[in-house]
Amino acid sequence: MNAQARFREEISGFLLAWRGRPDRDIDGPAARAEEYPPHVPWPLREWHFAVSRYSVPVTANHTIYPPDRMYGFEGKFTFCGDDHETVEFAFAADGDDPEVFCCRVDAESESWDPHPDHLTLAGFLTGLLVYEIVNGAAHGLRGRGLDARQCATLLAPLTPLPFPDVYGGRLYSGDGILAIAYQARDGSFAVELAGAAPDGLAPFAQAADLEPGPGPWHNP
Repeated sequence: MNAQARFREEISGFLLAWRGRPDRDIDGPAARAEEYPPHVPWPLREWHFAVSRYSVPVTANHTIYPPDRMYGFEGKFTFCGDDHETVEFAFAADGDDPEVFCCRVDAESESWDPHPDHLTLAGFLTGLLVYEIVNGAAHGLRGRGLDARQCATLLAPLTPLPFPDVYGGRLYSGDGILAIAYQARDGSFAVELAGAAPDGLAPFAQAADLEPGPGPWHNP
């Protein structure tokens, strides 16, 4: 399986498991290729095809721009912004799976730097989808200020996902569970958990002092 087919399978698999079956019928091959300008790399074509099959938006914290909203500059194209309109993302205008750059648009001097997690476009989009699912889950738990033992206990039933870190957080999955684990500057840990069903989170609630959250932020 090549990188494009693997990415397509990952994105569609996450959406099916966490957003249900698509409710819109769209011609896949046309949506993935012929309707896009040549500067749009395959990860974005695959992303737009996958999410366009859902009538409800699959992201709440970020907006992936449609091709007519992207703009090119200095060998890059913008493609994404966060919901606070403070950070914008761009991809390098070369390669099939180009490097991602980011810029704080509210800063005094805008500077486009490589993504701090050194992501390519496919890695960024896959991790972003997991991040959005966890932060928008109807059933979630969150723990902050955890020590290393508490964090390890929470993550023990889960498996690290083979994706780059997102916002410095490591991604994990289990049976009907997704999680993101962060380490703070003071050495403590934060863990955010999403469950496909509320009873799936019960064992985690017993393992540490957790609070409900962080979702739901998406439209049900």
